[in-house]
Amino acid sequence: MATTAIIAEMVVIGFFGLTWIVLSLYYWCEDTDKVFFGLLLKKPNDGSVLETIKNSSTMLTIYTVVLTYQIGWLINSIAYFFQNIFIEENLFKFIFSEDSSFLLASDKKIVDKEKIELQQETGLLGFFKNKIKRKSVSSLIYEKVRARVYNSCSQFSRDDLAIDRSVVRLSRSAFLNFVLIAFFLYKLKIISNVLVFFFCFLAGLSFLQWYHRVYRYYKRMKSFYKAIVQKEQEPA
Repeated sequence: MATTAIIAEMVVIGFFGLTWIVLSLYYWCEDTDKVFFGLLLKKPNDGSVLETIKNSSTMLTIYTVVLTYQIGWLINSIAYFFQNIFIEENLFKFIFSEDSSFLLASDKKIVDKEKIELQQETGLLGFFKNKIKRKSVSSLIYEKVRARVYNSCSQFSRDDLAIDRSVVRLSRSAFLNFVLIAFFLYKLKIISNVLVFFFCFLAGLSFLQWYHRVYRYYKRMKSFYKAIVQKEQEPA
């Protein structure tokens, strides 16, 4: 069921990604004699191109779905990259800080060991190595919290967190897609600016939903972990 949901997510993301890709191709090709869309849509005297498209509609539908699925993963990866740079690390520091005192003894021991290794990476080279690997004390704490939660929580709790992750994927990709759709619609000037503002509005709402859900996901992750700690520390 989870696999089917992810496939559906990627197709939805890829559909909007394909929309702005088509608009961008049209924008870059519109002043060229050999326009890609013109070659595709130009109707020959015998109508053979349109007839071929009509007869191949099933194959084209399958191809389009597969293409949107692949584009969906690419858009999701790009959006996740921006999340890592601009949102995730700041939330790690805010929610998990650098205080590992709330961790279970076994997790705290691992984090403290990795913290020492992290501090040994000095100088400019060490700074960039840690940036590339997205390593910081707060991210080390989060990794241990996440591993413990997904291994110890109930299936219901994991499914609940999976919903948050699903919304995060959809909203962050929607933000990127809607911004690019609005940009190319504006540059093409072939449609009312009302639609451009509409997609800008959708992009704004998607960003707010994205940030809220990411924040909620990490807060709930820490709360679940604390519940696990409390349960394990209770006397038998």
